[in-house]
Amino acid sequence: MIDLAMDIVSKDLLIKNLDLQLVKDVDYIRQSLEIRLRFFRGEWFLDVNAGTPYYQEILVKNPNLPNIENILKARILETVGVNELTEFSLVISGQREGTLDFKADTIFGPVEFSETIFD
Repeated sequence: MIDLAMDIVSKDLLIKNLDLQLVKDVDYIRQSLEIRLRFFRGEWFLDVNAGTPYYQEILVKNPNLPNIENILKARILETVGVNELTEFSLVISGQREGTLDFKADTIFGPVEFSETIFD
């Protein structure tokens, strides 16, 4: 699997020496996971049902933590190339900030993810 690489900092296409860079194998899956987890439901006008339901079910008053965990786990496991979720940790602070840490087994080997997914 190959895709255009994203710059880690700017989240824009990665360009070096005026050439677009590619990402493949386990890095492809990690990038796919990051894109899927940062994609808000309703954000894309061609399919308003695509994406993670942050505004609908996660960033709400009195959030249901088990439900949020199930939503995020499903998004991870539905990613092409992910076989199994081996570790999972979600911490939500009172300021509507969420940190997600997980490890997954993929068709290319293990992948680790640790980021603030919404703030």
